[in-house]
Amino acid sequence: MNSRFTILILTFAVLILTACKKDKKSEDENQTPTIAITTENERVSPQVPTASANFEINDYFETFIAKNNNNESIVNIDKPKMNGELLRKAEKVKLEINGYWVSDNKKSEITLAVYPNSFEAGNGNRSIIEQKLKLTRENKFLIFSYLNMIQLEEGLYYYFLKDGNNPIYTGKFVVK
Repeated sequence: MNSRFTILILTFAVLILTACKKDKKSEDENQTPTIAITTENERVSPQVPTASANFEINDYFETFIAKNNNNESIVNIDKPKMNGELLRKAEKVKLEINGYWVSDNKKSEITLAVYPNSFEAGNGNRSIIEQKLKLTRENKFLIFSYLNMIQLEEGLYYYFLKDGNNPIYTGKFVVK
């Protein structure tokens, strides 16, 4: 008796689903397509889905990135590449920043400061990472590196390499 009851219920469910799909189809067929008419001076911009706020570009940091090649300092970054993607594993990401600074400077360290894209200048925001990086001299090259497993949310991040308060390089990376 239970199997007959189960078959009856399944048959009833299939009939209801079929009827619902048929009603949906007839509603779609009855809709009249709309045509947009624009004048010569009117511009229509396509609707683009907005990206998450965590991935929006920060104009403040972008001005520093634009100055990277204008500085007297020459900095080469091996990792991460500009706009490089770092993948999270178990809520953590392997953040590796290394490269070299071409300089006759006698400094023994520089400062790494990492910021989320939501940073606003003059708003009391602080870096989420601030770390002194030891410089190792090889001729005119001052080599530096940073490696750590840290917890970062998905989003866009910017970082400064600073000599005191003077930025010598600004980069960015994405955490996914």
